[in-house]
Amino acid sequence: MIQSLYLKDLAIFSESNIEFHPGLTVITGATGAGKSLIIKSLAYGLGGKGKKVMVRSGRPHSVVEVGTSGGTIRRILSSAGRSKSFIDDEPVKENHLTNRIPYRADFHGQHEQQRILNRSSHLNYLDKYADNTELISAIQKTYKKIFTVETELEQARKKLIETQTQKELLEFQTKEIESVSPEVREDESLLKQYKKLSNSESLFHSIEHLVHSLESGEQSIISRIQDSLNTLKEIIKIDPALDSYIQDINSAGISVQEVSNQLMIYQNSIEMDQEKCSLIDQRLQEIEELKRKYGGSIESVHLRLKEMKEDLSSFETDHNKLNSLDLELTSLKETYKTQAHQLHEFRLDSAKALQSSIEKEMKNLNIPKPEFNIHIGYTEQENSFVIFEGIHVKPTPTGFDTVEFYLSTNPGEIPKPLTDIASGGEISRIMLSIKTVFQSNDPVDTLIFDEIDSGISGETAEKVSHALARLADVKQVICISHLPQIASRANHHLHISKKNLDQKTIVDVAYQNQEERIAVISQLYGSVKMSGKMEEAYRSMINTAHG
Repeated sequence: MIQSLYLKDLAIFSESNIEFHPGLTVITGATGAGKSLIIKSLAYGLGGKGKKVMVRSGRPHSVVEVGTSGGTIRRILSSAGRSKSFIDDEPVKENHLTNRIPYRADFHGQHEQQRILNRSSHLNYLDKYADNTELISAIQKTYKKIFTVETELEQARKKLIETQTQKELLEFQTKEIESVSPEVREDESLLKQYKKLSNSESLFHSIEHLVHSLESGEQSIISRIQDSLNTLKEIIKIDPALDSYIQDINSAGISVQEVSNQLMIYQNSIEMDQEKCSLIDQRLQEIEELKRKYGGSIESVHLRLKEMKEDLSSFETDHNKLNSLDLELTSLKETYKTQAHQLHEFRLDSAKALQSSIEKEMKNLNIPKPEFNIHIGYTEQENSFVIFEGIHVKPTPTGFDTVEFYLSTNPGEIPKPLTDIASGGEISRIMLSIKTVFQSNDPVDTLIFDEIDSGISGETAEKVSHALARLADVKQVICISHLPQIASRANHHLHISKKNLDQKTIVDVAYQNQEERIAVISQLYGSVKMSGKMEEAYRSMINTAHG
């Protein structure tokens, strides 16, 4: 509940402190007295925008302080148009203010009432009445998730397209290495083989020559060793002390013979396979090419192969992620369609009840035979994933339904869009009807009406006054009125007047006692002096309001 309003140097208000109470508070006063300024001040104090023209002329700033059941909000508006805000004396950044305001009020002026004519607001009215909050919250989360997954899916597809060339290169390089599959130190082994095979003929002849030199002919090593042995035997006859060398020379001869035998065996083992040599040469070239491309050694080739396989694995992961996102998106769309169709059915059922309730309240407000219709439709969208009654329809965060209010206030007339047919007075009553119907669904405790009585009088004004009084049984209602019927129903009557003193405007804001209310109501009625019966009637209404 709004408990108080303090104004300092705001427009024509020098300084005022106004208390507010539960029930219906009616604000009256002459045109220009400052009634609407009080409403604007409440709106500004509760987080609305302020204009520098609101600052009293010649003052550096104005102060608006609203005391509520949830805390106190103080806002300081400079003559330059800048605001400072405080909640319970704690400074609050302007861009955080709306979320920090501890209390909410619902403002309905001539401008605000026009919202009922905006078809984009009609869906919200219906959902509030149907109490679809939980389902709407769920479908909003699904819709947001669809958008998120679609974005991720598009990014994943783009990434795969962008990296396809890189993937193809890696696949080619991997196959290139794997087709050769060189083993560590294989190049060294092959080089030895190649060197032997490529020189096999020369090696064969060299061994052949060597064997010949060891054991064939008079000049062979073995022949010469034998000659040396024979010479030593002759010398021993002269000096037997040389006998020990006989054995050494025999051993040398045997060793040479063994070497010769081994060389002959080696000679016989020499391959002279040029085809094999060619194949080894080709293999060596393949390995050298890989080494040249991938790091200079077989070890580096293997390391690069490992890295490329890891990169290819990541591509596979990306592809799996793409498939996973695709499946997730399909599932989310199915969930959305289920939720949207369920929400549609809820809205259809609630629309019937809301139509009936608003028609009933409009009758109470002197629209004798209203026909209020709620049209639930859709917007077509080609290739949409949502299909309703065989038609592709546009999905939104609140489902696929579009809602528009239709009204006929005259018997025999076909209901037409509300925006096309409602007069100013009817708009006020339609808004009041909706607020009355929604009183149990609306969490806002305070309703503020700026001249809701515009365009009405007589019996209609009387019925509007009853409706406001009923609404004030469950809500705090503050309204500006020029009608005696409404003023007389108030639980609290706040009258505003102004006068000039020393070339300055002085505004007086005061609650009226019973006699003062009678005088004000007389002025609203247009009578200088009411008749006895009329005065008694208004006294009775005032007593009822206070009773």
